[in-house]
Amino acid sequence: MIAPRIPETIGAIVGGDHAEAYDRMQAALREKGLLETEELVRSGVAEGGVLEVGSGPGHLGLSWLERTRDTRLAGIDRSPHMARLAARHAAEAGLAARARYVCGDAGAAPFADGAFDAVFSCRSLHEWSDPGATLVELWRVLRRGGRLYLSDLRRDLSPPARRFLERRMTSDIVRRGLAASLAAAYTAAEVAAVLRATPFGAVTVTETPLGLHVAAARAE
Repeated sequence: MIAPRIPETIGAIVGGDHAEAYDRMQAALREKGLLETEELVRSGVAEGGVLEVGSGPGHLGLSWLERTRDTRLAGIDRSPHMARLAARHAAEAGLAARARYVCGDAGAAPFADGAFDAVFSCRSLHEWSDPGATLVELWRVLRRGGRLYLSDLRRDLSPPARRFLERRMTSDIVRRGLAASLAAAYTAAEVAAVLRATPFGAVTVTETPLGLHVAAARAE
C-alpha cells in the first residue's frame, strides 16, 4: 500500500544550509555528467527561450545551455539562496548573458503570455503548493506548440530504488531532504489526474525506476 502524501514544508527547501549542501551534490553530478541534460534534449527541449521551474543552484540549466546553441534560459526558484547560487554559477561559467534567475513562485510566474518555447522542471513538482494551478500558469507562458517536460521522484519507489538514491546523497541534510521529498512526491496516476484538469492536450506520464517523466505540449 502506498503511504499517504505528506506535503513538503517550504522551510525545508529554502534555507541557506540546504541550498549549499544541495549545490555541492548537484555540482558533483554535473561534473560526472549525471544530470538530465541529454534527456531534456531528446525530449525536444533544445532551442529558443526556455523556463526552468525550481532551478535550484542552476547546474542542470547551465549544463543544458552548454549543450545547446543560441538558447536562452530563465530560472525561477522559491529560495533566494538558490537563485543567488545559480546567478553566481552562470557568471562563473561565462553564461550570464544567456541565463537569468528570479526568486518567486511559478504559480504566479512574472513572465508574459507565450514568453517561452519550452518549460522544464526536474525534481520540483512535489514542492508545488498547487500543481494544477501551476501547470495552468506554465501553459500560459508557453508559446503555441511549446513543450513541457517534467521529471520528479515517485512516492511509490521500490525499496532498492530508495536505497540507491540514499547512497548518492552527500550529506545528512541532503539525505533528510530526500526523505521529505519522497514523502511529498506524487505517483504517476496522481500526476496524470492533475494534468487532465489543465489545458494541456496530449500528455505522456512515464514511470521510471527512480521517478517519473511528463511530456506535454501547448496545442497550436
